[in-house]
Amino acid sequence: MILWHFYPEDWMLPAAGVIVGYFTNYLALKLIFNPLKPVKILGFTFIGLFIKRQNEVSAEYGKIIADRVLYSENLWEHMLNRQGGKPIYDLIEKHVNQSLNQATGSVPQPILTMLEGSKVYSDLREMIVKNMVARLPNKFKYLHDFTDATFDIEGTLREKLQELPPKDFVGVLRPAFESEELKLILVGAALGGIAGFLQWAFVFGGLG
Repeated sequence: MILWHFYPEDWMLPAAGVIVGYFTNYLALKLIFNPLKPVKILGFTFIGLFIKRQNEVSAEYGKIIADRVLYSENLWEHMLNRQGGKPIYDLIEKHVNQSLNQATGSVPQPILTMLEGSKVYSDLREMIVKNMVARLPNKFKYLHDFTDATFDIEGTLREKLQELPPKDFVGVLRPAFESEELKLILVGAALGGIAGFLQWAFVFGGLG
C-alpha cells in the first residue's frame, strides 16, 4: 500500500501481488511444521499446526492408510497376484504334494512309481495347485473383516504416531508434502499476481 501510494506504476500491484502470494504460502507451509516446540513471542505461544494437532492428525492418517492402502483385500491381492504370488503358490504346491502322497499311500509301489514319472500325473498335480490358487480370492473374502480386525492397522498407526516425538512425527509426514510444496507456493504467487492485476484494472481503473 505504501509503495503504491508513492509509486502508482501500472506494474506495482501485480508485482506486489506475486510477492505477497509467494511469501504468504511459503510462510503458511512453514507454520504447519514449525516450530517443533512451543515458542513464546510477545505473550503468544507458537507451535507447528501439525504438532499442535498431533493426536487428530495421527488418527486421520491411520484411518486413511487402513482404508486405502493396508486393508485386507489389498494385502491378499498383493500376496496372491503380485510379488508375493510365487511363495504362496509354492506353499500350496508343497501341501498339495503332501496331501497327494498321503492319499496315494495305499497304491501299490510299482503303480505309484509309474504314475509319478508320467506327464499325466505331474499335470494333475499342477492342475490341482492352479485350481486351488484360483479359488483362494473367493475364499479369502470371508476373512477380510477378521484380518482387518486382527491387524488393526488404523489403531496401531494412530497409537504409534501419537507417541512419536515432534521431530520424528514431522519426519514421517513431511515427505508427503515436500514434493508438492513448490507447486503450492507458485500457485500462491500466481493467484496473488492475478489479484493484484484485478485491483489495478478494476479498482484503480487501470484499463481506462
